[in-house]
Amino acid sequence: MDTGARTPATCPECGYLVEPQDRHCAYCGRPVPACVEADATLPAPTPPPLPAPAPGAEPRPAGQSRGHGRSVTAGAAAVAALKGGKVLVGASKSGALLKIVPVLLKTGGSMALSLGFYAPMFGFWFAVGLLGLLLVHELGHALVLRALGVPFSAPLFIPFMGAVIGMKELPRDATKEAATAFGGPVLGTIGAAVCLVIYQVTGHDLMLGLATWGFFLNLFNLIPFTPMDGGRIIGAVSPKIWLVVLPALLVLALLRGSPLLVLVAFMGIPRAIAGWRTPPELQDYFRVPPRVRILCLIGYVALALALAALFFHCVALAYAEVHPHVGGWEA
Repeated sequence: MDTGARTPATCPECGYLVEPQDRHCAYCGRPVPACVEADATLPAPTPPPLPAPAPGAEPRPAGQSRGHGRSVTAGAAAVAALKGGKVLVGASKSGALLKIVPVLLKTGGSMALSLGFYAPMFGFWFAVGLLGLLLVHELGHALVLRALGVPFSAPLFIPFMGAVIGMKELPRDATKEAATAFGGPVLGTIGAAVCLVIYQVTGHDLMLGLATWGFFLNLFNLIPFTPMDGGRIIGAVSPKIWLVVLPALLVLALLRGSPLLVLVAFMGIPRAIAGWRTPPELQDYFRVPPRVRILCLIGYVALALALAALFFHCVALAYAEVHPHVGGWEA
C-alpha cells in the first residue's frame, strides 16, 4: 500500500544511493530525476571507489569542486609568493647593507682619521674641502675601472699621503692602465676648476685655496714615474722612461728634502727595472700601438701644461689678494 513515502533512488551515472529528498547525487553530483527509484528490496549498490590522487597531489575534501580547489591553491600560492617576495626584498636589503658597511668603515673611517690630522693644521672647512677634492680624484679612477670591468676596492685615505683605490686585478694591458691613470687627474682638475669658478663668483678665499691645492695635487700626481698616475700614463708610451726619470726624481727629493718623493722613488724602483728589461711575460702587456702611444703622450703633456697654468694662475690671484697694489694694478 502506498503510504506516500518515496523510496530511495539510485544515480543513473554511478549507481550511488540517493535519498528521496535529494535531487543531486552526493557522489558524482549528477542530477537525479524523481522518477528513478530504487527497489526497496534490493540492497543499495556500493559506490565505485574514488580515483586515486595523482602522486604528490593533496586529497580534495568531499563536496569541494575542482575549481574551488584551484582557487584555494592559487590563493595560497599568491600568499606564499608575497611572503617570499618580502623575504627576498629583506635579504637583498641586508645584502646591500652588508656591502655598504665595510665601505663606510674603510672610506669614512679613513676620511675621519685624515680630517683629524688636517683640521688642526689647515682649519676644519679647508680640511673637509681638501678631502672632497681627493675623493673626486679617486672617483675619476673608479669610473674608468668600472667602465673597463676591472674590480677595485673602496677609496682609502692615508694622512699626508692622499688617497688610493686598489685594483683587485691588473688591467689587460698598459693602454687600459693609462686610461685608468688619466681618470683621476682629469676629474680632479674639473673639481679644482669648480672651486676656482666659485671663487670668481663669490670671492671666497677658501675656494681659491682649495682650487690652488687641487691643481697642485693633480699636477704632482703626474710625475712620470710609477706608481704615480703620470708614471702609469708614460708606461703606455714606453716603460723604459721610468728608469731614465728615476735619477732626476732622487736628486729632486734630496734637494727639496721631501720624504714623500724619496718614498715614491723607492716604491717604483722594482717596476722601473722590470720596465727597462721588459721580460717576455711583460712584452704583451706593454705592446701598445704607435698611434695610442702618441695619443697618451699628447694627452699627458696637455694635461700637465693645463694644470701648471691653472696652478700658477691661482698663485697669482692669491698674491694679488695679499698685495693688491703691486705694479700699479688694483685687484
